[in-house]
Amino acid sequence: MTDYLLKMEFVLSNLWNLGSMRSSESWRTHRKILYNAFHPRVMPEYYADLRTGSIFLLRNIISSPENFVDHVSHYTATLALKLAYGYTELETNDNQYHVRLAHDMNDSLQSVVPGSFLVEYVPILRYLPGWFPGTSFKGKAVAWAVSINELKNKPWRRLKQAIDNGTSVPSFSTRNLEKFNVVITSGSEHTGMEEVIKCCAATIYGVGSDTTTSAIFTFILAMTLYIDVQKRAQDEIDRVVGTSRLPDFSDRDSLPFVNAVFSEVLRWNPVTPLGVSHRAREDDEYEGYSIPRNTTVVPNIWAALHDESLYGPNTMDFDPDRFLKHDVGKPLPPDPGNIAFGFGRRICPGRHLAESSLWITMTYLLATFNVAKEVDSQGQEVEPDVRYSEGLGSGPFPYKCRFIPRSSAAVKLVAN
Repeated sequence: MTDYLLKMEFVLSNLWNLGSMRSSESWRTHRKILYNAFHPRVMPEYYADLRTGSIFLLRNIISSPENFVDHVSHYTATLALKLAYGYTELETNDNQYHVRLAHDMNDSLQSVVPGSFLVEYVPILRYLPGWFPGTSFKGKAVAWAVSINELKNKPWRRLKQAIDNGTSVPSFSTRNLEKFNVVITSGSEHTGMEEVIKCCAATIYGVGSDTTTSAIFTFILAMTLYIDVQKRAQDEIDRVVGTSRLPDFSDRDSLPFVNAVFSEVLRWNPVTPLGVSHRAREDDEYEGYSIPRNTTVVPNIWAALHDESLYGPNTMDFDPDRFLKHDVGKPLPPDPGNIAFGFGRRICPGRHLAESSLWITMTYLLATFNVAKEVDSQGQEVEPDVRYSEGLGSGPFPYKCRFIPRSSAAVKLVAN
């Protein structure tokens, strides 16, 4: 399927973010800037920010574990804003505002899932007033447009003010402004390259924060449900890393079971169950199927990651062992990251940053906490309600669990 999707181009082009632009010179410019910024060779430049952000997440959970949903959302929004614009902190209300903008951005991506709206089947609806039955898409489009433009413009205005005041710090935006010799101030007019950098920064913020949040929630849910898996991962960390420090990226190759847990998180409930829609630019044929020019093609990522011919039996279960070598001569299953982040030229350019962020957050949580099911007033464990949202982006519905520090030494380690 990957070879076929290499020939495709994205169907819709109404938004400014990279994932929704038509294949063009502008799209290639955006993609090149993001690809160069998050290439594997530059990942070590982001490690310090990823470590710092994860430490603050742990401290917040220690302080009020019942609010872990807010803490994870705060962590991903703050990290995305730090990387994109150099923001160093957010007040509570400001954070809630930015988290909402990121959610609105991803809600708007529902529009790229074929069949989401009746107007796709009855095009004449676009010409009818918004009160007419079947035209609810018009109101949603107006609301999404406001949020999306606010997401793109408000952080950029704040960055301009910081540059005016001499308080800006290095970030994706400032590095690329310098690289392309773009000078901006609060009163300056937009240039073509400024607009490109602004759109790329907003894509990092809007898409990156919400998808990372969903992946972390999936990991926490899996650890709540599969205590034996959690215990094995913790035992491996204790054996390899010890308890006098937290795991680090340099330990990654020495933690095979933790890495298997990471792969299973990507596979079990992918953040994007259906990949972004593509269209055939010419008549084609794939495994005997005729695909006429301009046909919409939707990669079913969820189905691929639950294919038992690829990942073995019981793909609905969370089983990291499927990624560990058991039989000599039998190949391991495909890397879920090669499917979960898209295909071909449309693959997510921030894949390596997203993977690094998820991996360090996972290992920090495993080293510090035991994650357990909630208990009721009678002391009985309460099973989490495992349900996921539908759409282009997917994440678990709210659930409850407990975060129990593994030791006083672990708490001190985080505090220091």
